[in-house]
Amino acid sequence: MKKYWMVKSSDGGASTVIHRNDIEASCEAARLSKLNPGVEFHVMESIRVFKSIPHLFSIDINGTEDRGVTQKPTEVLHGIES
Repeated sequence: MKKYWMVKSSDGGASTVIHRNDIEASCEAARLSKLNPGVEFHVMESIRVFKSIPHLFSIDINGTEDRGVTQKPTEVLHGIES
């Protein structure tokens, strides 16, 4: 994951610009605060990413269709039931 920074206003405005480092984001927050007196601008850093991966579906060793039950490859290859 490549880190990035965004600026978010306390008045609920949408964040759309991705900054490459905290200095760029801080400069943007300072610029926006001068244009919008009284509004807070937060510099936010991406610290973690989550990505889901699809479940693996398989065909059993007899070649019949899978009925939506996920099986580990070793279970399929060796016919081991869990």
